[in-house]
Amino acid sequence: SDSIALAVRCKAPVYVSKDVMEKASVGRDEYKIDGK
Repeated sequence: SDSIALAVRCKAPVYVSKDVMEKASVGRDEYKIDGK
């Protein structure tokens, strides 16, 4: 979960949004709350 948030801030949100969100739809809410 934390990895997703970090990836969104450090890496490219573009690839994260597509790849990660598709694999972990639940993690989507987690990263949104953690990353604000």
